[in-house]
Amino acid sequence: MASSWRDPFRTFLIDPNDLPSKACEVLYKAHEAAIKELKPGNKACTAYEAAVSVVKKEAPELSCKMTTNTRPGIIFALHESVLDLNGQNEQLVKEGEVFNMSLGFENLQYSKGKRISMWLADTVTVQSVIPEVLTAKCSKTNENIKLPLADNGGERQPEFMIFDDDDVETCKKRKRREMEDLEEAYSLQTQLDAKVNDIEALNIKLEEINAGREKNKSEDQEALTALHVHEKNINNRFKKMELARKAQSEFNELDVLFDEFDHL
Repeated sequence: MASSWRDPFRTFLIDPNDLPSKACEVLYKAHEAAIKELKPGNKACTAYEAAVSVVKKEAPELSCKMTTNTRPGIIFALHESVLDLNGQNEQLVKEGEVFNMSLGFENLQYSKGKRISMWLADTVTVQSVIPEVLTAKCSKTNENIKLPLADNGGERQPEFMIFDDDDVETCKKRKRREMEDLEEAYSLQTQLDAKVNDIEALNIKLEEINAGREKNKSEDQEALTALHVHEKNINNRFKKMELARKAQSEFNELDVLFDEFDHL
């Protein structure tokens, strides 16, 4: 399965007989051999030839069923045709190049009147020593892609779909734990949201208090300025009154002198 040619691809076998099981094992070995040959300096055809060699050794009757070439190299999510991994490509592999290593068998006789095909694909980066399989977490071993059938109350189903009573009870317990964990997480999230709202409300209140302080500070400054002006005006009035008293005193002294002068 794959969403595009750049992704891992696996063919799953449902209750296979001997032929597809053997073909699956041979394909896995050939695919691994091809990946190992993706080394700097090797020709592109070397990987395909390694896969062909494994098939001819393990199951020569399948060599004519092989796909003619693997997927090409990947350049910015597009394929680069000059890097096709087939038996004729003499292009040298370089470190850092990325390949979609794809290999398969076509038109295998499964039973009378039925034919099948199988395909493996992985995205591989060429490294200085050992190629790195970027899709290695998606298993391709025979035991992981074969799905044998078993009887389940008269009905044939894949084994992984059949549960005994203990398995069912275990699943129920796990489901209950998951629901409890989900409810706890929801409760914690609700509490967290409430705390966030409280903090936002406190921040708004703090901003209002600071704004009030700034306003009061401004009003106090204006009052202090007005008080200084008033004080300055009073001081000026006192100075004028003092000057007036001095002037009046001098005028009185002059009047006394004039009176004395008149009596002479």
